[in-house]
Amino acid sequence: MITFDPGSSEIALDRGDDQPATLTVILRSGLYLALVPGEALQSGDVAQNVTAGTFKFTVKFSLDDVIGSAKFQKTSPAANGIDLTDAATGKIVVNFIPSDTQALAAGYYYDLEMVLAGKTRTLRAGRFTVTKDVSTPGVAGQPAGIVDDFGADGLRTDVIYLRNPATGSWIKLTHTPDGVLDIGPASAGPPPY
Repeated sequence: MITFDPGSSEIALDRGDDQPATLTVILRSGLYLALVPGEALQSGDVAQNVTAGTFKFTVKFSLDDVIGSAKFQKTSPAANGIDLTDAATGKIVVNFIPSDTQALAAGYYYDLEMVLAGKTRTLRAGRFTVTKDVSTPGVAGQPAGIVDDFGADGLRTDVIYLRNPATGSWIKLTHTPDGVLDIGPASAGPPPY
């Protein structure tokens, strides 16, 4: 099953499902946007002929992940996951297949980009949630909990905050690109996004 929340731009998909997502590219007040199913056109919205466009739909664990760490990416044409058969009416179809989400079950981030007339535009972005289901088990041997390469790319410093619910105190784990792991008390929890 796939669901869309037009207000928050969240897309939720059951792990391992085959699901098409039909989005409509419109022009609203001079901006290109992609509407999800159930999202109403506003006065002045005009569906766009995007047959000359190319599209990318990317899902990553963190907004800061390098593109090589993306969980998966779909591109046009249809053989690569984005069908432009009805692009003359503004409709594009992102086809999710089981292998996209088979090993996932958490909250991620996505965006949909279009390149048209030499200009790159982000049409929609938000949270992408993969929910576990009974019939599609996860990958065997995958550990429970949060799994991250934790600085394995050698480019970033990873920080994890842990809160003791009994005392309310925070612990901060910092792992630097040079391999140093520092564990200590934190004066406050994680910063806001």
